[in-house]
Amino acid sequence: PPPTEASGETHDVFISHASEDKDDFVLQREIIHEWLKENDIAFEPSTGGIFIFPDFTKIMQKKNLATSIDLASYFLDKVDVATTPGSAFGENYDTHLRISYCIDPEELKIALEKLSEAIKLDLNPL
Repeated sequence: PPPTEASGETHDVFISHASEDKDDFVLQREIIHEWLKENDIAFEPSTGGIFIFPDFTKIMQKKNLATSIDLASYFLDKVDVATTPGSAFGENYDTHLRISYCIDPEELKIALEKLSEAIKLDLNPL
């Protein structure tokens, strides 16, 4: 049967909210892309979704950290910022972290500033 007027309205409202949500994350993507560039961290630009999966090889080498679990633990211990180790997605990603950016842009900036502080800390983190 054809959709009723009410279901059409509901669909339109859903599409409208989905579009608003997608637009909300454009700013967060721009913020995190800029931060990654500033910190010379390799990444594929995120074009949607709520996660980015940068490669922290250079930082891990500078910090003498062997695994993405070590790096995620370091960030959590030093500056209380949680990330997901790349090894959770396969051994080929053990230099990556998955970072969610589906938070308020100001909170994201604060978290990224904390990560910057941890990156600048002295070696021998653990």
